[in-house]
Amino acid sequence: MYFEEKEQLNNEEEIMVTRGYAEAGSLQGFSFGNKQDIALTAYVDQNLIAAAEGTIIFDWLSINRLWVDENFRRQKLGTQLVAELEKIAKERGCLGCYLNTFDFQAQAFYEKLGYSTFGILEDCPIGHKRYFMQKKLVETL
Repeated sequence: MYFEEKEQLNNEEEIMVTRGYAEAGSLQGFSFGNKQDIALTAYVDQNLIAAAEGTIIFDWLSINRLWVDENFRRQKLGTQLVAELEKIAKERGCLGCYLNTFDFQAQAFYEKLGYSTFGILEDCPIGHKRYFMQKKLVETL
């Protein structure tokens, strides 16, 4: 046996790992087959000014990226993109949304949108904090 360092798995490796991961999950009653990626974009005169990306899996939406061009910030575009992601997630039966952000990014922004911190990773990067946040869309028992 040996270990090989690489930047990413090749196609064959990705298929094998995905299949093995799915099989292990199915033994526990989970399905990885319903993973859905979502991307929203906003344009002005054919110029991209904002975007959001997320992934739905296990009945939760992971908000992976949110970006608004500096010239268009403070105009509620980020709020509108998150609201649209949440709407899509709720329509697709999600229980909630989760994300991570840094102390130098948007923790206060997400708190204003109803997200709460459920975890903090210290020194990521060194001298800063990474916040893990969630928002329930549906109350569960």
